[in-house]
Amino acid sequence: MNNTKSKTFPQRKFFNRRTLFLRLVFAVFLQTVLVHVALAIEVDARLDWSKRVELAFPVNGVVAGVHAGHGDRVNKGEILVFLDPREFNTAVNRAQAAVKSQQELKLEATREVERAEELYERTVLSDHELQTTRIALETATARLEAARAELSQAQLAKERSELRAPFAAIVVSQNVEVGETIVSSMQARTLVVLAEQGRMLARASVSAGQLELLKIGDAATVVVGKRRISGSVLQIGLEPIGSESGKPLYEVVCQFATDGVTLRKGQQVRLELP
Repeated sequence: MNNTKSKTFPQRKFFNRRTLFLRLVFAVFLQTVLVHVALAIEVDARLDWSKRVELAFPVNGVVAGVHAGHGDRVNKGEILVFLDPREFNTAVNRAQAAVKSQQELKLEATREVERAEELYERTVLSDHELQTTRIALETATARLEAARAELSQAQLAKERSELRAPFAAIVVSQNVEVGETIVSSMQARTLVVLAEQGRMLARASVSAGQLELLKIGDAATVVVGKRRISGSVLQIGLEPIGSESGKPLYEVVCQFATDGVTLRKGQQVRLELP
């Protein structure tokens, strides 16, 4: 009987120590969780576009086609609006013909210089006549460069006669119709407004004390109704944007992927920060 007691006592002592250790680990874990929860920040925020651009024509012309309407989703490089291409094509063709003509003139001027130099070596041609041919070559070269510049300008104008999406986007607004005359030399009018597709920002105001707990890249959660969307801290304000009870408030901006969910600028959400 005594032998049995002597064997069970060390076992009980071992299990007591193990239980004590597990309780200690659980207490530390619980304290860590509670501290994290206590430090977490949950504030009101409003949604904003991550990118927003206003598109207008920098050239004059007549609108020949509109391929994007309000609310449409467009891909990067997709043509949204274009002007009647005939005038631009004509200008490019005219400039190409001018370049070809000037290339021939320069080639002929080069040959004249070669002939003049040969004659000059044979003392048949005077210095003045040789210099005249060289000046003619320089003039032909300059005219060719001017023609090439005109061609580049015509090609650029043709390129600018099409409004293309600079990135995958949503058409926020469209204010143009087929047949409209565009006179951009007076004042470029915004025709299409785009917002980046698939990514948005959540903007919130926090106190200086809360700001000290944040850093760029920290994980954040945007709460839209019952939906929770993961994001990260993109910007931390350096100047106050308002005050509350006499204390300054600073802006915190978080970015997140919308994952196909339709959200709108200005929409109120909750923002959870670490």
